[in-house]
Amino acid sequence: MSGVPGIDKLLGGGFPSKAVLLLRGPPGSGKTTFCKQFICKGLENREFAIYIVTGEPVSHIKKVLVDYCGGNKEILKNVFFIDCYSWRTPRRELKNEEGVARLHSLLELNELNELVKEGLKKTKLPSRVIIDSISDFLMYGDEKSVFKFLQVFSGTIKTNNSIAMVVLEEGLHNERVVSTLDYVCDGTIEMVLKDGQRRLRVVRMLDTRHPLKWINFSLTEKGLEVKVEEFFA
Repeated sequence: MSGVPGIDKLLGGGFPSKAVLLLRGPPGSGKTTFCKQFICKGLENREFAIYIVTGEPVSHIKKVLVDYCGGNKEILKNVFFIDCYSWRTPRRELKNEEGVARLHSLLELNELNELVKEGLKKTKLPSRVIIDSISDFLMYGDEKSVFKFLQVFSGTIKTNNSIAMVVLEEGLHNERVVSTLDYVCDGTIEMVLKDGQRRLRVVRMLDTRHPLKWINFSLTEKGLEVKVEEFFA
């Protein structure tokens, strides 16, 4: 189950297992909200989660996850955070946190892969993994190195019976980069924000049958809701 009302019906059941999915769209389109709902659904199902954070403090992610999970702070015990945001802060000002590992440079992709493996070793449960977002690594590093990292990352995810969602910020990268990421990943969901209306479509998805048309969705207090009723009407 995706955790996003409407998506599972759209996909005829939900996301495929052992897959790496690309979630792409412009800033403000709802990608991070989608990711948090995806993680929370896994935690509600007693799954494990790895959250690779590049764009905001881990403390904020923790708060939102707890809110989305009904205020249950115990769920954080099943989340391993990889902090790729705080490298901007002098190390002397950072405190060690249980369940949080820090990447000291966005260029250290081999280290990132090892941290993902370390996180997956912490559990025998099925796992959900988020990279929010891969755009930060592409902006600071070499494109080919990032593509190679994703291929190794994909192998790690599938070997460990997991599913991952990789976020890409549309408008920051050329068409070749976007097409390569589409190719490397097992499925792609595209989101847009135009004239005050949010829409999404499933571009491709491994082992599923799905419509290719755009579908409206909204952001509510409970998160992202896809309006499948009007879509299938």
